[in-house]
Amino acid sequence: MIIVTTQPLFDGFSFQAQNLKYRSRYVFVGALSTTGYAFNYMHPGSYYINAIYDSNGDYNFSSGDYMNSSFDIPFTLAAEGNVSPNVTINLLIP
Repeated sequence: MIIVTTQPLFDGFSFQAQNLKYRSRYVFVGALSTTGYAFNYMHPGSYYINAIYDSNGDYNFSSGDYMNSSFDIPFTLAAEGNVSPNVTINLLIP
C-alpha cells in the first residue's frame, strides 16, 4: 500500500492515526511490484509518502507488517511536472 498525505502520519516513532483523515491518495499494489506507481491529477502542494507491506491483510499499520523506515518522506509537487520520491520498505513493525 502506498499512502500520500498532506500531514505527517508519524510524530517520531508514534503513529498518528488521526492524521489518516489527511490522505490525499492511496493505492494497493502487488507485493512483487518494483516499478513504482504514478498518481495522476494531484493538486500542487506539499505531501508526505509512506509505504506498507500488509502481511496480515488487515489494511492497517500493525505488528508483523513492514514499512519504510524513513517515516513521512516529504515531497513538493509543482503546478506542472512530476516528482519521484523513493520509498524503501525495510522496517519490521514490532
